[in-house]
Amino acid sequence: MRTRTPAIRARAAEVLDRLPQDADWVQDFCMPYTVHVIADLLGVPDTDHDTITRWDTLLTSLATGAELTAETVTAYLDFTQEFTEYFRDRAAHLADHPDGSLLSHLIQEGDNLTDHERIQFLLILFPAGSTTTVILLTHIAMRLAAQPDVIAELRADPAARPDFIEECLVERSPSANVFRTTTRDVVLQNTPIPAGAHLLLLVAAANQDIPDRSAHLAFGHGVHRCLGAQLARTEARAALDELLARYGHIALRADPSSLPVRPHLLIPAYERLPIRLERPS
Repeated sequence: MRTRTPAIRARAAEVLDRLPQDADWVQDFCMPYTVHVIADLLGVPDTDHDTITRWDTLLTSLATGAELTAETVTAYLDFTQEFTEYFRDRAAHLADHPDGSLLSHLIQEGDNLTDHERIQFLLILFPAGSTTTVILLTHIAMRLAAQPDVIAELRADPAARPDFIEECLVERSPSANVFRTTTRDVVLQNTPIPAGAHLLLLVAAANQDIPDRSAHLAFGHGVHRCLGAQLARTEARAALDELLARYGHIALRADPSSLPVRPHLLIPAYERLPIRLERPS
C-alpha cells in the first residue's frame, strides 16, 4: 500500500482542488474520490472513470435499500452484462500487457479463480471499497466541523492524525452491524447460544465498550477482518492530509439531524453533507 500512497494522495488533491467553497462533502468529494481510488487500484484508464462512477452509484443504491421494481431489476441486469463484458475485455488486455494493478495481479497470480469468481469479486469490491470509506470520510468531516480546535491541532501535529482517524473509526464504524453464524454452542453473559444460530452483532455498540480502543472492531476481527482496512486508512490519511493543507476551518451548512440518511441495517450513511470550506487566515 505504501507504493500506492502518492497516487492516492494525488487523487485526493485533484478532487479537493475542484471543490467550491460551499460543497456537498459526500457527493462532491467522498464518492468521486473513493471511486477514483478503486478504479486506479484495478488499473481502469481515466477515460473510463465516468462509467465506473455510474456503476458504483447503481450498486450503492441497490445495496443500501433502493426500491425493488421492474426498472431497478432491468437496470441491474443491464449493468451486470456491461460490467462483465468490460472487465473480461480488460482481463484479456492485461493477460498480454500486465501492469501493477490488482486486476492484473488476480490474472497473473489468481490461478484458482475462475472468470466468474473474478467478476463476482469485483462486483463486491466496488460498493465495499467505496461506500464504507465514504462513511469514514463523512464522519471525519463532521468531527472537524464540530471541533474546530482539532483542525489547528492536527495541522500543527501530523503525527496525531493516525490516532484521530482511529478515533473516528471507533465513533462511527463503517459497518455498523454484521451477520454471523455460530459454529459451536457458547454461553455469553449467561445466555446460551446454540451452534448454527444466526446473529446480528452490533459492531458500533461493541466499539464503545472496548477498554483498549486500539483493538476496535470497525474492520472486523480474525478471519473476518476486512481485506481493505489498510486501503481505507490510507485513503482517510491522504484525504485528511490534503484537506488540512488547504483549509483552516470546516463548517456544516445544515443541522445533521435534518439531513437524509440512506436506510440500511449494516451500512447506514448520509446521502449528502453540505459544508463550507475556509482557507486559513
